Formats: sequence, C-alpha cells, structure tokens
Amino acid sequence: MSASVRPARVGASRQASFSPYPDSGVSRQVQSFVENLAQNAPVGSEATIAFLKQVVTLADTAQESVQKATKQAVEVAQSNLDAATKAASEVTEAADEVVKKAAKAAKAAKQ
Repeated sequence: MSASVRPARVGASRQASFSPYPDSGVSRQVQSFVENLAQNAPVGSEATIAFLKQVVTLADTAQESVQKATKQAVEVAQSNLDAATKAASEVTEAADEVVKKAAKAAKAAKQ
C-alpha cells in the first residue's frame, strides 16, 4: 500500500465512525421514560415534567450541535490531510526526478 493511499483510507474510516445520530436510540428511550413518568406522575408535578421535557430537548439540541461540529472538524482534517498527502507526493516525485538526473550525470561523468 502506498504512503498516499494509507492516510486517505484512515481518514475515510474515521469519518465513517462519526455517524450522524449514533445515540438516537438513547434519546428515544429517555423521551419515552419522561412520557411514561408524566403519565404516572402525581397531581401537581406538571412543572417538573415540563422541566424534564425541556432538559431532554436541550440535550438533544446540544448533541446535534456537537455532532455537526465534529463532522465539520473531521471534514476539515480530511481536506488538510488530502492536501498534505498530495504535496508530499509531489515533493517525492520531484525528488525522484532529481535523483534520476543526478544518477545519469554521474554515470555520464564516469564514462
């Protein structure tokens, strides 16, 4: 595997690990729990239930914001990695050409 392909594969696998909603099942369970709690709560606990519902909503919003920011950071890192890999590849190719020309010149000088 070439040196330029390896980082690209690593970056792609890292990006795939950041799925858009990995904890959505947990969020649904918490919402279901709060709804069940609301149905079985004693009279006069409406304010507490409303507060819990708002906390769950705010937590979901915060989670989505963090996931979006993480995704953007991964995309920027992948872009930077791609640019660095391309630059390194170009430098390597240029160095190979210089070495080939130097080898030819040295061979010609010996003759």
